[in-house]
Amino acid sequence: MWRYAIVMLVAFSASLAVTQAAQLDDRPPGRIDHDPPLDAKRLIKHCWAISLELRSSPNTNAQRAGGFDTAWCLEKEIIHHASHLMDDTAFAAPLADTMEQLRKAYGKLYWSIYNGVEACELSCGTMNYVIPNLSLAELYVKILTDIIDQRIRYGAPPN
Repeated sequence: MWRYAIVMLVAFSASLAVTQAAQLDDRPPGRIDHDPPLDAKRLIKHCWAISLELRSSPNTNAQRAGGFDTAWCLEKEIIHHASHLMDDTAFAAPLADTMEQLRKAYGKLYWSIYNGVEACELSCGTMNYVIPNLSLAELYVKILTDIIDQRIRYGAPPN
């Protein structure tokens, strides 16, 4: 019986991920003023601020959505600033596609780390549903910081 519950939980989680991915193009871009000077901390602060209300909610689904909103905002900033730093043809696919592949692979890995633990049987706890999106956002903070640092270092053209 518990195996059926796990299968149902995994199916529900997968449907949530598909729903979130389908809604990506419907989300407001969360853009901020990109006039110089380049400042990674300002961009990162903005992306965390847009989800503060959701992340502060007592509702796990709202917290998960808030983490996703921050990650999505950071991903858009990465794509925007990377386009001013490097040639998009350096990738096998456009950078947006590369970022999508990264998001899916990293998300799947972190979902499994926190929610695919066999010892948990039915569930490892709903708070573990929040962690993968927040972990992705933290990865994106590192990537965006590195991109901005490189833009400043090499004098990439302003936005």
